[in-house]
Amino acid sequence: MNDNLTIGFLNGKFLLGSEHRLSIFHGNCRVKDGKIISFDQDSTGYDLMVDLKGSLVTPSLINAHIHLGETLFQGLKGKWNLEQYLMLADYWNASLASKKSEAWFHSANATANEMIRYGTSVFCAARSSEIASRYGMKAFSGYPLMESKKLSSFLIDGFQKYVEFSKIANELGSQPGVFLHSLYSNGKSTLELARKCLSYGTNFLTVHVAETLESCKKVKDKWGRSDIDILQHYGMLNEDTILVHGGYCSLEELKVISSMGSKVVLCPVSNHRLGTRCLNPTDLENERIKWCLGTDGLATGISADLFQHMRFMKRMFPDLAEWKLWSAITYWAAQVLGIENSNGKLDVGYNADLCVFQTETPDSVETILRWLVFQKRKPLCLYISGNRINSKNIEIPSVYRPLQPLTTDILSRWN
Repeated sequence: MNDNLTIGFLNGKFLLGSEHRLSIFHGNCRVKDGKIISFDQDSTGYDLMVDLKGSLVTPSLINAHIHLGETLFQGLKGKWNLEQYLMLADYWNASLASKKSEAWFHSANATANEMIRYGTSVFCAARSSEIASRYGMKAFSGYPLMESKKLSSFLIDGFQKYVEFSKIANELGSQPGVFLHSLYSNGKSTLELARKCLSYGTNFLTVHVAETLESCKKVKDKWGRSDIDILQHYGMLNEDTILVHGGYCSLEELKVISSMGSKVVLCPVSNHRLGTRCLNPTDLENERIKWCLGTDGLATGISADLFQHMRFMKRMFPDLAEWKLWSAITYWAAQVLGIENSNGKLDVGYNADLCVFQTETPDSVETILRWLVFQKRKPLCLYISGNRINSKNIEIPSVYRPLQPLTTDILSRWN
C-alpha cells in the first residue's frame, strides 16, 4: 500500500466536478495519504509516479445496492418472478446445509472481483465488511434481518450480535448499518430489533419496498398498511433510510418519502428481469427525492457492470440526460450513502478513488458522457485511495451452485 507516499498521476485527462458542472483538466493529479491534494502541471516532488499517457480518469463507481451471496444463481434462464427466485434461493440454501457459509464466501469473493473489474470502489451490501477489507474496497455493511431459515441466526440475541457486528465493521473501515430485507418477511419483534440496532451508532437502514404487486399485497395482508406507512409508524423513515426499488409506491407515498428525507436506489435490470416496474426517476426528482442506481444481486441484476445498468436505464427512460445517469453511479450514489464530501467526484480533498480508462476516448465533456453511457467495452484499471486494485478471475466451485440451466423447471423438480 502507498498510504504514506506522495503519488503523481501524470499526463491524464481528468473529468472533474459533478452533476452538470463537469470539466476536463489535462495535467497531473497529486495524491497524499489517499487523498487528492492538487491538480496541476508540476511533475516534481513525487515519491511514486504513474504515467497515464493521456488516459481518461474519472471517479470510481459506487454500487448502492448489491447482494454478495446471489452470484450463486447468476445465469437465470427464461421468465422468473420475485417469488420464484426467492423460492429457488431458499431451497438451494437449505440443501447446502453445513456448506452454506462456504458457498456464500465463494459467491461474495466472485462478486467483489466482478465489481473491481468494472470500476466499483464503494458498495452497500449485507455482511460486507470482511470482503471489502480483503480487497481494499469500502463498504456499507448491513446486519441482515429476515425471518427465514437462512438468516435465523442473526435474530437470536440479535442486538448483542449487532453490537459485535458493528464493532468489527468499524475496525475494518466499513460503515455498519441494518439490512432489513422487507416488511413482508419480518414481523413486529424483528422491527423492534431493527429499531434498537438503529439506535446504536448505526449509519444507515436499507430495505426493499413496493418491489412487486405481490409483495405489496403480502405487506398489506400482514400489516394492514403499506411499507412506507409501517416504516413511518416505527420512526424508521428518515434521512438515513435507503429504500430499494419502490416501483409500486404511490404519489402520496413519494411525498412522504420526500418529507422525511429518505433516499431511493433503483435497480432497473433486476426489475426488468423479474417483470416488475422501475420508478421513473423524473417522478422522484419532481418530489425532490435523491436517487441513484444499484445492480441488485447478480442473479437478477445479471452483472456488476454499472455501465451496463446505466445503459439499460437510458433504454427505459430515453429522455434521461447522460449527466444524470453518470451522477447516478458516482456523486448521487455518494449522496445516497452520505459520503458526498469524500467520494463520487474528482476534487481536492476527496479520496483518490479513480477509474483509468486504457483506451482512446473523446475530448469534450458532452462526448465523454455519451461515451461513458453507450460504449460497451471500456477497459479500465481501478485505484482506491491511490492504490491500484486488481481483480481476479474467480470461479465459484460447481458444488456450491445449482445445476445449469437455471429455469423455473427446477422448482417443480424440487417439489
